Amino acid sequence: MLRYSDEFFFSRPDHIPLKYLRNKEKVTANEESRFYEVLEASVNELAFQASNKSNMFATKKRDVSGSISLQVLGQCTQDLSSGDCYWCLQGAIAEVVPRIQEGGRLLRPSCRLTIEVSRYLYLPNPSSSPPLPPPPGSNRARPKVYLSHICPNTTTFTPNSTFQSNLNRLLSNLSSNANRSTGFYNVTVQTTNNAVYGLFLCRGDVVSTDACETCVATATTEAPQRCPVEKQVVIWYDDCMLRYSNVSFFSTVTESPRWYMWNTQNATDPTRFNQVMAASVNQAASEAVGDADKFGTNQANVSGLISVYSLGQCTQDLSATDCNRCLRGTIALLPSCCNGALGARVLYPSCNVRYEVYPFYAQNATSAPEPAPGPPPPLPPPTKGKSKIPTRTIVAIVVPISVSVLLFVVGYCCITRRARKKYNQAAADEPSGENDITTVESLQFDFATIQAATSNFSDDHKLGEGGFGQVYKVC
Repeated sequence: MLRYSDEFFFSRPDHIPLKYLRNKEKVTANEESRFYEVLEASVNELAFQASNKSNMFATKKRDVSGSISLQVLGQCTQDLSSGDCYWCLQGAIAEVVPRIQEGGRLLRPSCRLTIEVSRYLYLPNPSSSPPLPPPPGSNRARPKVYLSHICPNTTTFTPNSTFQSNLNRLLSNLSSNANRSTGFYNVTVQTTNNAVYGLFLCRGDVVSTDACETCVATATTEAPQRCPVEKQVVIWYDDCMLRYSNVSFFSTVTESPRWYMWNTQNATDPTRFNQVMAASVNQAASEAVGDADKFGTNQANVSGLISVYSLGQCTQDLSATDCNRCLRGTIALLPSCCNGALGARVLYPSCNVRYEVYPFYAQNATSAPEPAPGPPPPLPPPTKGKSKIPTRTIVAIVVPISVSVLLFVVGYCCITRRARKKYNQAAADEPSGENDITTVESLQFDFATIQAATSNFSDDHKLGEGGFGQVYKVC
Protein backbone atom coordinates (compact mmCIF):
# COMPACT_ATOMS: atom_id res chain seq x y z
CA MET A 1 0.00 0.00 0.00
CA LEU A 2 1.30 3.44 -0.91
CA ARG A 3 -0.16 6.70 0.35
CA TYR A 4 0.74 10.37 0.13
CA SER A 5 -1.08 13.61 0.76
CA ASP A 6 -0.60 17.33 1.07
CA GLU A 7 -2.01 17.03 4.63
CA PHE A 8 -0.36 15.48 7.68
CA PHE A 9 -1.74 11.99 8.45
CA PHE A 10 1.05 10.20 10.39
CA SER A 11 0.06 8.38 13.64
CA ARG A 12 -3.60 9.05 12.96
CA PRO A 13 -6.17 6.35 12.16
CA ASP A 14 -8.05 7.23 9.00
CA HIS A 15 -11.11 5.16 8.12
CA ILE A 16 -11.92 6.70 4.73
CA PRO A 17 -11.69 6.29 1.89
CA LEU A 18 -12.27 2.53 2.07
CA LYS A 19 -12.55 -0.28 -0.46
CA TYR A 20 -14.49 -3.51 0.04
CA LEU A 21 -13.86 -6.65 -2.03
CA ARG A 22 -15.69 -9.92 -1.59
CA ASN A 23 -15.72 -13.47 -2.81
CA LYS A 24 -18.90 -14.35 -4.70
CA GLU A 25 -18.86 -17.92 -3.44
CA LYS A 26 -21.13 -18.77 -0.52
CA VAL A 27 -20.88 -21.25 2.30
CA THR A 28 -23.60 -23.91 2.33
CA ALA A 29 -26.63 -23.56 4.55
CA ASN A 30 -25.39 -26.42 6.75
CA GLU A 31 -22.05 -24.67 7.30
CA GLU A 32 -23.32 -21.11 7.65
CA SER A 33 -23.91 -21.07 11.41
CA ARG A 34 -20.53 -22.63 12.19
CA PHE A 35 -18.75 -20.39 9.66
CA TYR A 36 -19.95 -17.12 11.24
CA GLU A 37 -19.24 -18.42 14.74
CA VAL A 38 -15.61 -19.21 13.84
CA LEU A 39 -15.29 -16.01 11.79
CA GLU A 40 -16.37 -13.69 14.60
CA ALA A 41 -14.06 -15.33 17.16
CA SER A 42 -11.12 -15.32 14.74
CA VAL A 43 -11.28 -11.67 13.65
CA ASN A 44 -11.68 -10.36 17.21
CA GLU A 45 -8.69 -12.33 18.39
CA LEU A 46 -6.77 -11.20 15.30
CA ALA A 47 -7.41 -7.52 16.03
CA PHE A 48 -6.05 -7.88 19.54
CA GLN A 49 -2.92 -9.75 18.41
CA ALA A 50 -2.09 -7.38 15.55
CA SER A 51 -2.48 -4.27 17.74
CA ASN A 52 -0.09 -5.70 20.32
CA LYS A 53 2.74 -6.55 17.93
CA SER A 54 5.54 -4.18 17.01
CA ASN A 55 4.93 -4.75 13.25
CA MET A 56 1.13 -4.42 13.64
CA PHE A 57 0.56 -7.63 11.67
CA ALA A 58 -1.16 -10.92 12.58
CA THR A 59 -2.75 -13.96 10.94
CA LYS A 60 -5.10 -16.68 12.17
CA LYS A 61 -6.19 -20.03 10.80
CA ARG A 62 -9.11 -22.10 12.07
CA ASP A 63 -11.03 -25.11 10.81
CA VAL A 64 -14.70 -24.57 10.12
CA SER A 65 -15.36 -28.16 9.05
CA GLY A 66 -13.47 -31.06 7.57
CA SER A 67 -13.36 -29.37 4.17
CA ILE A 68 -13.20 -25.66 5.05
CA SER A 69 -10.39 -23.78 6.78
CA LEU A 70 -10.84 -20.10 7.57
CA GLN A 71 -7.80 -17.82 7.26
CA VAL A 72 -7.76 -14.18 8.35
CA LEU A 73 -5.15 -11.41 8.14
CA GLY A 74 -5.04 -8.04 9.88
CA GLN A 75 -2.52 -5.23 9.55
CA CYS A 76 -2.11 -1.58 10.54
CA THR A 77 0.40 1.07 9.53
CA GLN A 78 3.17 0.97 12.09
CA ASP A 79 2.93 4.65 13.00
CA LEU A 80 -0.35 3.97 14.86
CA SER A 81 -0.54 3.38 18.60
CA SER A 82 -1.77 0.00 19.84
CA GLY A 83 -5.15 1.45 20.75
CA ASP A 84 -5.61 3.20 17.39
CA CYS A 85 -4.69 0.03 15.52
CA TYR A 86 -7.19 -2.00 17.53
CA TRP A 87 -10.07 0.38 16.89
CA CYS A 88 -9.20 0.67 13.18
CA LEU A 89 -9.39 -3.12 12.81
CA GLN A 90 -12.57 -3.31 14.90
CA GLY A 91 -14.17 -0.79 12.56
CA ALA A 92 -13.17 -2.95 9.60
CA ILE A 93 -14.63 -6.02 11.32
CA ALA A 94 -17.94 -4.21 11.87
CA GLU A 95 -18.06 -3.42 8.15
CA VAL A 96 -17.05 -6.84 6.82
CA VAL A 97 -18.58 -9.54 9.04
CA PRO A 98 -22.28 -8.72 8.41
CA ARG A 99 -21.73 -8.61 4.61
CA ILE A 100 -19.29 -11.41 3.97
CA GLN A 101 -20.47 -14.71 2.47
CA GLU A 102 -17.27 -16.73 2.27
CA GLY A 103 -14.31 -14.46 1.66
CA GLY A 104 -13.50 -10.79 1.30
CA ARG A 105 -11.34 -7.89 2.35
CA LEU A 106 -11.71 -4.32 3.55
CA LEU A 107 -8.99 -1.78 2.75
CA ARG A 108 -8.59 1.42 4.76
CA PRO A 109 -5.79 4.00 4.63
CA SER A 110 -4.59 2.96 8.12
CA CYS A 111 -5.44 -0.75 8.27
CA ARG A 112 -6.72 -3.70 6.30
CA LEU A 113 -8.60 -6.92 6.99
CA THR A 114 -8.64 -10.00 4.76
CA ILE A 115 -10.82 -13.11 5.13
CA GLU A 116 -10.54 -16.13 2.85
CA VAL A 117 -11.07 -19.86 2.75
CA SER A 118 -8.22 -20.43 0.32
CA ARG A 119 -4.61 -21.02 1.33
CA TYR A 120 -2.55 -18.00 0.58
CA LEU A 121 -1.51 -16.56 3.92
CA TYR A 122 1.86 -16.96 5.56
CA LEU A 123 1.25 -18.71 8.88
CA PRO A 124 4.04 -19.06 11.44
CA ASN A 125 5.21 -22.51 12.44
CA PRO A 126 2.85 -23.57 15.24
CA SER A 127 5.49 -25.87 16.73
CA SER A 128 7.60 -22.91 17.83
CA SER A 129 5.88 -21.89 21.04
CA PRO A 130 7.37 -19.63 23.72
CA PRO A 131 8.35 -21.13 27.08
CA LEU A 132 5.70 -21.12 29.75
CA PRO A 133 5.98 -18.31 32.32
CA PRO A 134 6.62 -19.19 35.95
CA PRO A 135 3.57 -19.62 38.20
CA PRO A 136 1.78 -16.52 39.55
CA GLY A 137 3.47 -14.93 42.53
CA SER A 138 6.84 -16.51 41.79
CA ASN A 139 9.94 -14.40 42.42
CA ARG A 140 11.58 -16.02 39.43
CA ALA A 141 12.04 -13.69 36.46
CA ARG A 142 9.17 -13.91 33.99
CA PRO A 143 8.38 -11.99 30.84
CA LYS A 144 6.48 -8.73 31.31
CA VAL A 145 3.19 -9.31 29.54
CA TYR A 146 2.20 -6.08 27.83
CA LEU A 147 -1.54 -5.54 27.57
CA SER A 148 -2.20 -2.12 26.08
CA HIS A 149 -1.47 1.58 26.24
CA ILE A 150 -3.45 4.68 25.42
CA CYS A 151 -1.99 8.12 24.84
CA PRO A 152 -4.22 10.56 22.94
CA ASN A 153 -2.34 13.02 20.79
CA THR A 154 -4.57 15.92 21.82
CA THR A 155 -1.94 17.15 24.30
CA THR A 156 1.71 16.90 23.31
CA PHE A 157 5.01 18.44 24.34
CA THR A 158 8.10 19.58 22.48
CA PRO A 159 11.09 17.22 22.64
CA ASN A 160 13.92 18.40 24.93
CA SER A 161 11.55 20.83 26.63
CA THR A 162 11.18 21.51 30.35
CA PHE A 163 8.17 19.21 30.43
CA GLN A 164 10.23 16.32 29.06
CA SER A 165 12.94 16.99 31.64
CA ASN A 166 10.32 16.87 34.41
CA LEU A 167 8.84 13.70 32.90
CA ASN A 168 12.23 11.98 32.91
CA ARG A 169 12.70 12.89 36.58
CA LEU A 170 9.23 11.57 37.39
CA LEU A 171 9.80 8.24 35.61
CA SER A 172 13.13 7.80 37.38
CA ASN A 173 11.47 8.51 40.73
CA LEU A 174 8.72 5.99 40.08
CA SER A 175 11.18 3.27 39.04
CA SER A 176 13.37 3.76 42.12
CA ASN A 177 10.33 3.37 44.43
CA ALA A 178 9.06 0.13 42.86
CA ASN A 179 10.26 -1.89 45.86
CA ARG A 180 7.73 -0.31 48.23
CA SER A 181 5.80 -2.79 50.36
CA THR A 182 2.44 -1.37 49.23
CA GLY A 183 3.09 -1.85 45.50
CA PHE A 184 1.80 1.68 44.91
CA TYR A 185 3.44 5.10 44.66
CA ASN A 186 2.51 8.52 43.29
CA VAL A 187 4.67 11.57 42.84
CA THR A 188 4.61 15.06 41.36
CA VAL A 189 7.47 16.87 39.63
CA GLN A 190 6.59 20.51 39.19
CA THR A 191 8.11 23.65 37.77
CA THR A 192 6.28 26.74 36.58
CA ASN A 193 3.56 25.68 34.10
CA ASN A 194 5.22 22.28 33.59
CA ALA A 195 3.85 19.96 36.29
CA VAL A 196 3.88 16.19 35.73
CA TYR A 197 1.81 13.83 37.90
CA GLY A 198 2.47 10.10 37.88
CA LEU A 199 1.86 6.80 39.68
CA PHE A 200 2.33 3.07 39.38
CA LEU A 201 0.24 0.21 40.77
CA CYS A 202 1.47 -3.37 40.98
CA ARG A 203 -0.95 -6.28 41.10
CA GLY A 204 -1.60 -7.16 44.72
CA ASP A 205 -0.12 -10.65 44.63
CA VAL A 206 3.28 -9.54 43.18
CA VAL A 207 3.89 -6.73 45.66
CA SER A 208 7.38 -6.87 47.26
CA THR A 209 8.65 -9.25 44.57
CA ASP A 210 11.04 -8.90 41.68
CA ALA A 211 8.02 -9.08 39.37
CA CYS A 212 6.72 -5.73 40.61
CA GLU A 213 10.06 -3.96 40.34
CA THR A 214 10.78 -5.40 36.90
CA CYS A 215 7.34 -4.47 35.59
CA VAL A 216 7.59 -0.86 36.78
CA ALA A 217 11.09 -0.57 35.33
CA THR A 218 9.81 -1.91 32.01
CA ALA A 219 6.83 0.44 32.02
CA THR A 220 8.93 3.54 32.74
CA THR A 221 11.19 2.60 29.81
CA GLU A 222 8.54 1.59 27.27
CA ALA A 223 5.90 4.27 27.95
CA PRO A 224 7.96 7.16 26.50
CA GLN A 225 8.95 4.95 23.58
CA ARG A 226 5.33 4.14 22.71
CA CYS A 227 4.15 7.68 23.45
CA PRO A 228 7.16 9.89 22.68
CA VAL A 229 5.48 13.32 22.78
CA GLU A 230 2.11 12.70 24.49
CA LYS A 231 1.50 14.29 27.88
CA GLN A 232 -1.27 11.90 29.05
CA VAL A 233 -0.32 8.21 29.07
CA VAL A 234 -1.72 5.02 30.57
CA ILE A 235 0.08 1.70 29.98
CA TRP A 236 -1.07 -1.66 31.32
CA TYR A 237 0.89 -4.85 31.88
CA ASP A 238 -0.14 -8.11 33.46
CA ASP A 239 1.75 -7.26 36.67
CA CYS A 240 1.46 -3.49 36.88
CA MET A 241 0.03 -0.25 35.52
CA LEU A 242 1.78 3.10 34.94
CA ARG A 243 0.10 6.45 34.40
CA TYR A 244 1.24 10.03 34.05
CA SER A 245 -0.33 13.33 32.96
CA ASN A 246 0.11 17.07 32.92
CA VAL A 247 -3.17 17.34 34.89
CA SER A 248 -3.53 16.11 38.47
CA PHE A 249 -5.65 12.96 38.75
CA PHE A 250 -4.75 11.77 42.26
CA SER A 251 -7.64 10.59 44.49
CA THR A 252 -10.05 10.94 41.57
CA VAL A 253 -11.94 8.16 39.81
CA THR A 254 -11.01 8.03 36.13
CA GLU A 255 -13.15 5.69 34.03
CA SER A 256 -11.70 6.44 30.59
CA PRO A 257 -9.84 5.61 28.52
CA ARG A 258 -10.74 1.96 29.06
CA TRP A 259 -9.65 -1.37 27.63
CA TYR A 260 -11.41 -4.72 27.27
CA MET A 261 -9.91 -8.19 26.82
CA TRP A 262 -11.71 -11.55 26.72
CA ASN A 263 -11.18 -15.24 26.10
CA THR A 264 -12.58 -16.31 22.74
CA GLN A 265 -13.80 -19.61 24.20
CA ASN A 266 -17.29 -19.60 25.70
CA ALA A 267 -18.78 -21.58 28.55
CA THR A 268 -20.89 -24.60 27.64
CA ASP A 269 -23.56 -23.48 30.12
CA PRO A 270 -23.38 -19.65 29.89
CA THR A 271 -26.34 -19.06 32.21
CA ARG A 272 -24.83 -20.95 35.12
CA PHE A 273 -21.33 -19.64 34.37
CA ASN A 274 -22.43 -15.99 34.21
CA GLN A 275 -24.33 -16.38 37.48
CA VAL A 276 -21.31 -17.77 39.37
CA MET A 277 -18.90 -15.36 37.66
CA ALA A 278 -20.98 -12.30 38.57
CA ALA A 279 -21.16 -13.35 42.22
CA SER A 280 -17.41 -14.04 42.27
CA VAL A 281 -16.26 -10.72 40.76
CA ASN A 282 -18.64 -8.80 43.01
CA GLN A 283 -17.21 -10.59 46.04
CA ALA A 284 -13.66 -9.79 44.89
CA ALA A 285 -14.67 -6.15 44.46
CA SER A 286 -16.15 -6.04 47.96
CA GLU A 287 -12.94 -7.45 49.41
CA ALA A 288 -10.89 -4.87 47.51
CA VAL A 289 -13.05 -2.00 48.81
CA GLY A 290 -12.52 -3.13 52.39
CA ASP A 291 -8.81 -3.86 51.99
CA ALA A 292 -6.14 -1.31 52.97
CA ASP A 293 -4.28 -1.99 49.70
CA LYS A 294 -7.51 -1.94 47.64
CA PHE A 295 -6.94 -5.50 46.37
CA GLY A 296 -9.26 -8.51 46.53
CA THR A 297 -9.65 -11.97 45.03
CA ASN A 298 -12.27 -14.70 45.08
CA GLN A 299 -12.64 -18.30 43.95
CA ALA A 300 -16.01 -19.91 43.22
CA ASN A 301 -16.95 -23.34 41.87
CA VAL A 302 -19.09 -23.52 38.74
CA SER A 303 -19.45 -27.28 38.37
CA GLY A 304 -17.22 -30.29 38.84
CA LEU A 305 -13.62 -29.30 38.26
CA ILE A 306 -14.45 -25.85 36.78
CA SER A 307 -13.87 -22.86 39.09
CA VAL A 308 -13.86 -19.11 38.50
CA TYR A 309 -10.96 -17.06 39.85
CA SER A 310 -11.70 -13.34 40.16
CA LEU A 311 -9.64 -10.25 40.99
CA GLY A 312 -10.47 -6.63 41.68
CA GLN A 313 -8.08 -3.74 42.39
CA CYS A 314 -8.09 0.05 42.71
CA THR A 315 -5.31 2.59 42.94
CA GLN A 316 -4.65 3.11 46.63
CA ASP A 317 -5.22 6.88 46.55
CA LEU A 318 -8.97 6.31 46.12
CA SER A 319 -11.40 6.32 49.01
CA ALA A 320 -13.44 3.19 49.71
CA THR A 321 -16.51 4.85 48.19
CA ASP A 322 -14.69 5.84 45.00
CA CYS A 323 -13.06 2.41 44.71
CA ASN A 324 -16.45 0.74 45.02
CA ARG A 325 -17.93 3.02 42.36
CA CYS A 326 -15.04 2.36 39.99
CA LEU A 327 -15.14 -1.43 40.36
CA ARG A 328 -18.93 -1.64 40.03
CA GLY A 329 -18.59 0.33 36.80
CA THR A 330 -16.11 -2.17 35.34
CA ILE A 331 -18.26 -5.13 36.41
CA ALA A 332 -21.32 -3.58 34.76
CA LEU A 333 -19.48 -3.70 31.41
CA LEU A 334 -18.75 -7.44 31.52
CA PRO A 335 -22.14 -8.63 30.18
CA SER A 336 -21.93 -6.39 27.12
CA CYS A 337 -18.31 -7.11 26.21
CA CYS A 338 -17.69 -10.63 27.44
CA ASN A 339 -20.97 -12.49 27.92
CA GLY A 340 -20.25 -16.20 28.52
CA ALA A 341 -16.51 -15.85 27.84
CA LEU A 342 -14.30 -18.14 29.93
CA GLY A 343 -12.06 -15.22 30.85
CA ALA A 344 -12.10 -11.43 30.61
CA ARG A 345 -10.79 -8.21 32.06
CA VAL A 346 -11.81 -4.56 32.03
CA LEU A 347 -9.05 -2.00 32.57
CA TYR A 348 -9.68 1.53 33.82
CA PRO A 349 -6.98 4.04 34.76
CA SER A 350 -8.24 3.91 38.36
CA CYS A 351 -9.24 0.25 38.75
CA ASN A 352 -9.54 -3.11 37.00
CA VAL A 353 -11.36 -6.43 37.26
CA ARG A 354 -10.46 -9.80 35.82
CA TYR A 355 -11.73 -13.37 35.94
CA GLU A 356 -10.40 -16.63 34.52
CA VAL A 357 -11.07 -20.36 34.83
CA TYR A 358 -7.52 -20.97 36.05
CA PRO A 359 -5.61 -19.50 39.04
CA PHE A 360 -3.77 -16.54 37.51
CA TYR A 361 -2.88 -14.91 40.84
CA ALA A 362 -0.83 -16.25 43.74
CA GLN A 363 -3.10 -18.15 46.11
CA ASN A 364 -1.40 -16.71 49.21
CA ALA A 365 -2.60 -13.28 48.13
CA THR A 366 -6.12 -14.17 49.18
CA SER A 367 -7.43 -14.52 52.67
CA ALA A 368 -6.25 -17.77 54.20
CA PRO A 369 -8.84 -20.54 54.21
CA GLU A 370 -10.19 -21.71 57.49
CA PRO A 371 -7.92 -24.39 59.01
CA ALA A 372 -9.19 -27.92 58.79
CA PRO A 373 -10.49 -29.30 62.11
CA GLY A 374 -7.85 -31.23 64.05
CA PRO A 375 -8.05 -34.95 64.67
CA PRO A 376 -10.42 -36.06 67.45
CA PRO A 377 -8.81 -36.76 70.83
CA PRO A 378 -7.63 -40.37 71.23
CA LEU A 379 -9.92 -42.77 73.00
CA PRO A 380 -8.83 -43.85 76.51
CA PRO A 381 -6.89 -47.14 76.54
CA PRO A 382 -8.91 -50.26 77.40
CA THR A 383 -8.65 -51.58 80.97
CA LYS A 384 -6.43 -54.56 81.49
CA GLY A 385 -7.88 -57.95 82.42
CA LYS A 386 -11.50 -58.80 81.93
CA SER A 387 -13.59 -56.76 79.57
CA LYS A 388 -15.48 -53.93 81.15
CA ILE A 389 -19.27 -54.39 81.44
CA PRO A 390 -21.18 -51.30 80.33
CA THR A 391 -22.72 -49.20 83.11
CA ARG A 392 -26.22 -49.56 81.68
CA THR A 393 -26.01 -53.35 81.98
CA ILE A 394 -24.89 -53.13 85.62
CA VAL A 395 -27.74 -50.78 86.52
CA ALA A 396 -30.26 -52.99 84.72
CA ILE A 397 -29.16 -55.98 86.83
CA VAL A 398 -28.53 -54.43 90.25
CA VAL A 399 -31.64 -52.23 90.55
CA PRO A 400 -34.26 -55.02 90.11
CA ILE A 401 -32.38 -57.29 92.53
CA SER A 402 -32.10 -54.54 95.15
CA VAL A 403 -35.79 -53.73 94.86
CA SER A 404 -36.73 -57.43 95.16
CA VAL A 405 -34.59 -57.89 98.28
CA LEU A 406 -36.07 -54.74 99.84
CA LEU A 407 -39.62 -55.89 99.13
CA PHE A 408 -38.85 -59.34 100.58
CA VAL A 409 -37.42 -57.87 103.81
CA VAL A 410 -40.36 -55.49 104.20
CA GLY A 411 -42.86 -58.30 103.57
CA TYR A 412 -41.13 -60.62 106.03
CA CYS A 413 -41.12 -57.98 108.71
CA CYS A 414 -44.82 -57.28 108.20
CA ILE A 415 -45.79 -60.96 108.35
CA THR A 416 -43.67 -61.61 111.47
CA ARG A 417 -45.09 -58.58 113.23
CA ARG A 418 -48.66 -59.60 112.37
CA ALA A 419 -48.11 -63.17 113.65
CA ARG A 420 -46.62 -61.92 116.91
CA LYS A 421 -49.59 -59.62 117.37
CA LYS A 422 -52.12 -62.46 116.93
CA TYR A 423 -50.25 -64.67 119.38
CA ASN A 424 -50.18 -62.00 122.05
CA GLN A 425 -53.91 -61.38 121.54
CA ALA A 426 -54.69 -65.09 121.96
CA ALA A 427 -52.63 -65.31 125.13
CA ALA A 428 -54.45 -62.32 126.51
CA ASP A 429 -57.85 -63.96 125.85
CA GLU A 430 -56.90 -67.28 127.57
CA PRO A 431 -58.48 -67.44 131.17
CA SER A 432 -56.03 -67.84 134.00
CA GLY A 433 -56.47 -71.15 136.07
CA GLU A 434 -55.24 -74.65 136.53
CA ASN A 435 -54.49 -75.17 132.90
CA ASP A 436 -52.31 -72.04 132.93
CA ILE A 437 -48.75 -73.30 132.65
CA THR A 438 -46.62 -70.66 134.19
CA THR A 439 -43.91 -72.58 136.05
CA VAL A 440 -41.80 -75.68 135.61
CA GLU A 441 -43.34 -77.24 138.63
CA SER A 442 -46.80 -77.06 137.06
CA LEU A 443 -45.69 -79.69 134.56
CA GLN A 444 -44.68 -82.31 137.23
CA PHE A 445 -47.11 -84.98 138.71
CA ASP A 446 -46.44 -87.65 141.43
CA PHE A 447 -46.65 -91.34 140.61
CA ALA A 448 -49.86 -92.02 142.66
CA THR A 449 -51.73 -89.39 140.73
CA ILE A 450 -50.63 -90.86 137.40
CA GLN A 451 -51.42 -94.43 138.54
CA ALA A 452 -54.96 -93.46 139.60
CA ALA A 453 -55.54 -91.51 136.37
CA THR A 454 -54.59 -94.50 134.17
CA SER A 455 -56.48 -97.11 136.32
CA ASN A 456 -53.20 -98.61 137.37
CA PHE A 457 -51.82 -98.43 133.81
CA SER A 458 -54.71 -100.43 132.44
CA ASP A 459 -54.51 -101.60 128.85
CA ASP A 460 -57.82 -99.90 128.29
CA HIS A 461 -55.99 -96.61 128.75
CA LYS A 462 -52.95 -97.52 126.65
CA LEU A 463 -52.52 -95.54 123.50
CA GLY A 464 -49.31 -97.08 122.19
CA GLU A 465 -45.59 -97.14 122.59
CA GLY A 466 -42.93 -94.66 121.64
CA GLY A 467 -39.15 -94.32 121.83
CA PHE A 468 -39.37 -93.42 125.54
CA GLY A 469 -41.91 -96.07 126.58
CA GLN A 470 -45.69 -96.74 126.72
CA VAL A 471 -48.21 -93.88 126.38
CA TYR A 472 -51.49 -93.80 128.37
CA LYS A 473 -54.51 -91.60 128.42
CA VAL A 474 -56.02 -90.30 131.58
CA CYS A 475 -59.65 -90.46 132.60
